[in-house]
Amino acid sequence: MAELKYKECRAEGCTNTFPQYNSLQKYCSGSCGSKSTKKKAPSKLIPKPYSGINDLNVDKEIELYHKIWDMRDHVSFLSGKPLVSKGSSFWHNQFAHVLAKGKAKYPMFKLYSKNIILLTPEEHNLLDFCSKDDRDKYGLRNRCDWNKVVNLIDELKEEYNNQ
Repeated sequence: MAELKYKECRAEGCTNTFPQYNSLQKYCSGSCGSKSTKKKAPSKLIPKPYSGINDLNVDKEIELYHKIWDMRDHVSFLSGKPLVSKGSSFWHNQFAHVLAKGKAKYPMFKLYSKNIILLTPEEHNLLDFCSKDDRDKYGLRNRCDWNKVVNLIDELKEEYNNQ
């Protein structure tokens, strides 16, 4: 299994460490605000309003995360391991979309609370980027069953297709 690597943020004065998902990532997404040293050109596109399921009546994912955090126990859905507290640079990495939110996947469930589970950052990385074999090895080492997540995936896919 590919182990998750942690790096120090390269922003001046920032001492955060973050999980590095690709070799190009250089900055944390924490309070330093330095995701990139390049300034982005203003977007000419006006985003379309979200028209999917929004059961907690939020406008942004971060608002959804805060509401979920206030409603649920602060343990992993998969393993029951405790999660890092609010304010940690890893905090937002604990919110995993069960069904991918991308345009080509399941965009209507982007802000649907049932589609978000709490996982440790390592578990979230395993879910999004690693093989079933890697997940199964983690499950054996940590006495947890990925079928719990697989069953939720199947349930949400059926719900998505029936709307």
